[in-house]
Amino acid sequence: MDAIDQKIPVIAIPSGVKMHSGVFSTTPEASGRLLKDFASGSLQVHKAEVMDIDEDAFREGRLSASLYGYMIIPYEQSLIQPAKSEVVGTSTEDEKDEIGQYLAENIEEDIMYILGPGTTIEAVAGHIGVEKTLLGVDVVMNGKLVVKDASENDLMAALDSRPEGRIVVTPIGAQGFILGRGNQQISPRVIRRVGLKNIMVIAAPSKLRGTEHLRVDTGDSSLDAKLKGYWKVVTGYARRSVVKVE
Repeated sequence: MDAIDQKIPVIAIPSGVKMHSGVFSTTPEASGRLLKDFASGSLQVHKAEVMDIDEDAFREGRLSASLYGYMIIPYEQSLIQPAKSEVVGTSTEDEKDEIGQYLAENIEEDIMYILGPGTTIEAVAGHIGVEKTLLGVDVVMNGKLVVKDASENDLMAALDSRPEGRIVVTPIGAQGFILGRGNQQISPRVIRRVGLKNIMVIAAPSKLRGTEHLRVDTGDSSLDAKLKGYWKVVTGYARRSVVKVE
C-alpha cells in the first residue's frame, strides 16, 4: 500500500494466516477468478480497508487494531472476504464463558484435545485450568497442558503417542473460516488422523450473527469438499446451532 497507494488495483492472495484487511480473496482460486473477470471488464473497482493489529498486544489478550489505509480492488462480493471483525462486549464475554464452562465439564478422559487459536477457545482453556496460547495451537489431556504452541509435527507426534483426539476450533469473525486461516498447524494430515467426526466448532451467538456462513481452506481441495455441509456449532451451555460450511 505504501508503494502504490490507490494507483493500481490489487488482488491480495490468502496464504493461511488470519487477515484483518478487506483486500483478500476468499481463496487462491478466487483470486484467479477475480483477475479473469477484471481483465474481461466485467468487474468494477472498490475501496477496501487495510487493517493492522499490534500482535504483541494481541498475544497478551488485548486487541489493538487500526485502519492503516485503503487500496483499490476488483470487487465481487462472493469472491472477497470481509475485513475481520471483533465482537466485544459484556454479553459476548458471558457467551464465551458459558461455552468454556460447558466444554470443560464435558472433556473426556485420556483423549487429546487440540485447541486452536482465539479468545473463545481461550475461555475453554481457562475453565480447564491451563494457559492458552492466544495465537497458537495447544494440546491438553486430562486437565493438563501436553504441548504448548504446537507445530504440525508436534501435533502428529502427540497423536502418535495417543491417537484418539479431538480438534476444537472457532470461526474468524465475519470471514467465517474455521480451518486454513491462522491455524495451519491443524493441517490436512492432522485432520485426517483425528477424523472429521472429531472436529468441534464453537462460536458465541453474537459472532455467528455477523458471519454469513462458515468456510474452510485447508490447501487440500478433496478434504475441503468433505468438510463442506451442515455442522452443529456449540453456541452456549448445551446449546448448538446448525450452520452451513461452504
